Amino acid sequence: MPFNAPFEKEQSGRRRVTLSVGPDRPLQAETAPFADSAAGGQGAGSTLNTWKEIAAYLGVSARAAQNWERNQGLPIHRLKGEKGRVWALPAELDSWRQGQVDSFSPQSSRRRLEWAAALACLLAVAGIAVWWAMRPGAPVRCETRGDWLIAFDRGNRRVWESRLPGIPLTPEHDTGNQSLLDPYRLVDLDGDGSAEVLFAFHSAGPRSGEGDLHCFGQDGRLLWTQEAGSEVRTVDGEALSAFWVPSWVSVLARPRPDGGRIVLVSHHVYSWPSRVAILTPQGRVVAEYWFPGWLVTGLLYDIDGDGEEEILLGGVNNSYSREPYEAAMVVLDAAFSSGQSPPAPGDRRQIAGVAVLPEAASLLFPRIPYPGPKGVTWLVRHLRPVGPALEVYVDGATPNGTRANIHYQFDSTLRMIGLTYDRSFEEDFAAVLPPAPDRSHQVTEAFGRILTPRNRFAR
Repeated sequence: MPFNAPFEKEQSGRRRVTLSVGPDRPLQAETAPFADSAAGGQGAGSTLNTWKEIAAYLGVSARAAQNWERNQGLPIHRLKGEKGRVWALPAELDSWRQGQVDSFSPQSSRRRLEWAAALACLLAVAGIAVWWAMRPGAPVRCETRGDWLIAFDRGNRRVWESRLPGIPLTPEHDTGNQSLLDPYRLVDLDGDGSAEVLFAFHSAGPRSGEGDLHCFGQDGRLLWTQEAGSEVRTVDGEALSAFWVPSWVSVLARPRPDGGRIVLVSHHVYSWPSRVAILTPQGRVVAEYWFPGWLVTGLLYDIDGDGEEEILLGGVNNSYSREPYEAAMVVLDAAFSSGQSPPAPGDRRQIAGVAVLPEAASLLFPRIPYPGPKGVTWLVRHLRPVGPALEVYVDGATPNGTRANIHYQFDSTLRMIGLTYDRSFEEDFAAVLPPAPDRSHQVTEAFGRILTPRNRFAR
């Protein structure tokens, strides 16, 4: 090789180095992008005029170069026209290729990882926020579907469900008016900030003579079950089997000294007694009260305004069946001791071995006969406060399937201050009363003859 002849050397497989050596010039190095022999030896200023030349310059196949143009922005120029030829500048290709290399540098990778981590954290926070917003809240109501008890939150979302021992008898399916008007109670029994669910179960299936009280935690877990009653004997030795069903349940605002808070009222399915049980939040019975008749409704109400709730219960008193009285209301102090209602003179409807417990008040409402062989069965159906007064709703089922009703109002001493009734029954009731010039006054006076064996609120 002549002394001053240039020679070429490939370095790193990517660039061509040209060394010019001669007596008249110092050693110089010029670099140009390397291309294999297929490129036709174009330099950095040459134009690449076909996909073959472009691909050879890049060291890839023509298909790969075309994919890079479509997907990664490879700088390709086209002449105008439907089939304009392609061309590219090596300097632009070098710049594009250097950008691709830089995108995979450690610094760029670290930045991408940092951005990816930040995006992942943002998505995680957003996901947690969505889950938190969409998660079911605390139960605020319950309903039964078949033999399932289902709890719902304020957004009507299902919180939990629990299977019951059978299909319950609920008000909408109760044609005999024996079920609770509201068998559910949601209340924080133990003060932990979460509401427990009390459900008074009255079976409508093969176990139709059975019932009990179920207590569920906020998560739907069954905490305990308490039977509505057990077998007892009367003073005459009659055994009353364990067929009891709940008729009313509520919770005292403050626990009793013995820890009792839950008031569970139940009655025997085939006989006369009712049982009022006071339970602790753990389901333990701490007091019982027995009554000679079915109690079907109740109300926790501070009658005299002393800051202490009384337990008001309504139903029918069979002990006075020989008297012209039937519907009854009794009032118990919230902290009552175990015992049973005093009987009417000569009546033996009593539970053996249980002491007599005089109630705070006992009211009996007159029984007015209804024309016909069957008459009317009267009972206290509802109790509710109306302003400063207490309203007692007494009704009776007539032989033709209708219901006669009377509304009584009482003040804080349980003195009657008002009475209204359905005028459509006035002629029927007046027909069994002695003749009178003012029938409305006569019927009102007859219904107002209330018997009060006990009343500690009277002044």
